[in-house]
Amino acid sequence: MSDHGTSSDKFRFRYITTFDLEKLMSNMNGKSAPGTDGISLKMLKSHFKHLKDVLVHIINLSLTSGTFPDSLKIARVIPIFKSGDPLVLSNYRPISLLSSIAKLIERWIKHLLYDYLESRNLISENQYGFRRGIGVDEALFHLTKDINSLLDRGQNGILLTLDLAKAFDSIDRDILINMLPDYGFEGKELEWVKSYFSNRRQVVSVLGVDSTDSEIQYGVIQGGTLAALFFLIFVNRIDRLALKGKIYLFADDTAILCEADSWSKLFREANSDMELVFQWLSRHKLSLNIQKTKYLVFSKSPSKKTLNDHGIKIHTCNNSPYSNCDCPSIERASSIRYLGIHIDENLKWEKHILQAALKIRKYSHIFYRLRSCLSIEATILIYKALVQSVIGFGMIAWGGATSGVLNRLAITQKAILKVMARKPRRFPSNDLFQLIPVYSVQQLYLKSALIFFHKHPNYFPYKRTNQYPIRLTSQTIIPAPLTRLWSTGRHIYNSLPYLLRSLPEDMLQPKNFTRSAFKKKIFTFLILKGHLACEELISSIYAVPIAVKITFVLFSESDHKRTFIQFQYTSTAHVHELRRSRTSVSISVE
Repeated sequence: MSDHGTSSDKFRFRYITTFDLEKLMSNMNGKSAPGTDGISLKMLKSHFKHLKDVLVHIINLSLTSGTFPDSLKIARVIPIFKSGDPLVLSNYRPISLLSSIAKLIERWIKHLLYDYLESRNLISENQYGFRRGIGVDEALFHLTKDINSLLDRGQNGILLTLDLAKAFDSIDRDILINMLPDYGFEGKELEWVKSYFSNRRQVVSVLGVDSTDSEIQYGVIQGGTLAALFFLIFVNRIDRLALKGKIYLFADDTAILCEADSWSKLFREANSDMELVFQWLSRHKLSLNIQKTKYLVFSKSPSKKTLNDHGIKIHTCNNSPYSNCDCPSIERASSIRYLGIHIDENLKWEKHILQAALKIRKYSHIFYRLRSCLSIEATILIYKALVQSVIGFGMIAWGGATSGVLNRLAITQKAILKVMARKPRRFPSNDLFQLIPVYSVQQLYLKSALIFFHKHPNYFPYKRTNQYPIRLTSQTIIPAPLTRLWSTGRHIYNSLPYLLRSLPEDMLQPKNFTRSAFKKKIFTFLILKGHLACEELISSIYAVPIAVKITFVLFSESDHKRTFIQFQYTSTAHVHELRRSRTSVSISVE
C-alpha cells in the first residue's frame, strides 16, 4: 500500500482474452455514433463471432508494441447548439466522436489502470469524481457534515468554490506524462501513453461536411474513455498542498472549507490557501475563472461590518498575500451552486428547494397531455425520470431542511400527481399517494438516507465522544452524536441513529441484504407506513438531544433565600417536562 500519488510497484498491461472482450463489449452502449472510419460499435457487436479474434489481436498488438495506431486518433467534432445567439461560437458545445475500435482499446486500459490505482490507494480520498462506488452524494455528505460540525463547535467558516476554465481541454500533456513514473508507469506502458497522446487530430463536421484536419496539442482526449482517469491523475496532488482548510474534489469542481475562531484568522488562512492553490494551478498551466470563483461565509451570528472589513484576493502580483494591492477580489455570495445544488450561507436550503420546485413545475403540462394517451403505469415511469430524479438529487445534503421549507417542494409534487390522476386541487394527499404508488418528498429522503447507510456504514462510526447510546438490537448499539445546535442535529450524520430505531428488526443488519434486496425492503417499509406516518417519523427524528444548560432556582419560604443550581442536560423530553412542572426553572439552549 502506498501514500496517494506515489507507487513503489509498477503498472503492467495484461493481455485481453476473448472472454474479457465479450464482457467489455456487453457493458458498452451500442447506440453511440461511429468515428471517421464509419465503424459503429453496434456493427462490431452484431458480427462479434467473426471479428472477435481480429479485435483481440489488434488490442494486444497495441499493448505489446507500446503504440496507439495513428489511424484511430482522428476525432470527428460536431458542434451542438446550446442557447443564445447562434452566430456566437461559445454558444456551441463540441461533441467528439471517436473510433469504436479505439474505444475498445481505451476501455481495456482503463479497466487495468483503474484497478491498479484504487488497489494501491493512489487516488486522493478527497477526490469523488469518476470513481467506482462514490460520487456526488458522498462529496455533498462530507462537505455539509463538515460545515455543520464547525458551526456546532461555534467556529466561523469560509467555503471557497473554484471554477477552472476549460480544465479538461487545458491539460499540458508533457506535464501529465512526466507525472506518470510516480504512478508506476515505465517501459512500454509509458511509451503507450506517449503514443496515445501524440499526433492527435480532429475534423469538424457541419451538416455532413467535414473540414480539413488539424492537430490537437492540449487536453485529455475529449470523448475518450481514459480522459477522466488521466485528469484525476493530473490534479491528484493538489490536496498535498499545505492548506489550512480541507479540499473537496469532484474532477475539476474544487472547493476548500476553512474554519477558525476569529474572523481575522479565518480570512488570513483563506487568503493563504487561495494563494497556494492559485500558484499550483499556474505551475500546471491551468486557468482560474475569477468571475465564477466565489466564497460563502458560515457563522452562528456573522457581523456584516466585520465581513465588509475582510476579503479574499487572487494575488497575481509578487507582494505578500496580505498586502493592499489591486489584484482581483473573489466575490462573496449569499449562495453558491456546487455539484448541482445551491448551498446558502444559513444552510436553510431555501434557494435549492425553490429552484427544484420551479423546475418540476414546468413538467405539469407534459403530464396533462400524457394522461390521455398513456396508462398510469407508463406515466409513473416518466414521472420518475423527470420529477422524482430532480427531487431526489443531492437529497443527502438538503433533505434535513425544515418542514416549512420542504413543503414548497411537496406542494408542487402533489400538484403534478393530481394532474396525473385527474383529481381536483383539494383532493386529499393521503388518498393521492394510495392511488399513485410513488414516494412523497419525506419518503424519498428516508429512502435516500437508508440506502446511503447501506452503501456506507463506515461513514457512521460506532465509537464517538459525547454520544447518547440508542439500543437497536440486543447485540448492536449505535450511538447518536450530541449536538449543541438544533439545526446541525438535522443533518443525516447526526439524525440517522434516530431513524434506525424505527426500522423493523431485520432491516437493522443491512449487510445481510444485497443493494436491490434492501431497496425492496425500504419500499415495503415506506409504502406500508404511508406518507403521513413518514412525516411524523421525520418530526420525531429531529427531536434529538441537544446540549441544554438548565438553571434551577429553588426558593425557600422560611428564610426567603434563592438557591441556584446549574448543570448540563441532554434530554429534550425532560426539559419539556420541567417546563410543564411548577418548579421555577430558567432554561437556555446554547
